[in-house]
Amino acid sequence: MEYQLICTGTLEEIATIVEFLQKDGPVGAPPTEAERPAESAETKGFVPAELMRRALTRQPLSKYTRIMLTEIYECEDNERYRSRTAICKKTCLSPTQLNGVLGRFGQRVKGTDGYDGTSSYFEYKWLEETNEWAYRLPEALRDVVGEILGGDSFR
Repeated sequence: MEYQLICTGTLEEIATIVEFLQKDGPVGAPPTEAERPAESAETKGFVPAELMRRALTRQPLSKYTRIMLTEIYECEDNERYRSRTAICKKTCLSPTQLNGVLGRFGQRVKGTDGYDGTSSYFEYKWLEETNEWAYRLPEALRDVVGEILGGDSFR
């Protein structure tokens, strides 16, 4: 599969997009077994809850970020993973637009003081049956997101 990406913007803006596509974003084919990092229960490598709290509160959340986080937070299906298709449907965004929302959310976390440069804020897996990525919040971060979004009353 081959994609053509046309970017306009400053060199810094384009570098951010390229960095996201190369390292951070689960876009395209799933990683091979050799590309997946070994993880143990203690070293999952997620951002600390306090950093997530600061990331979510340091600037107002956009409408689409709130909807995306709400959809992932509320998911109880399939071990609490929410597919990209379901997130796109809920946000009324195209897959490309959702990539932008996910990228901006990543920049929000990475731009928060104390981010170590390697920790994740979502868990994700490849869904073979639908050929797409699915996301969920790690348990410790799920509580923070629910608190920031207003618990059961954020719809």
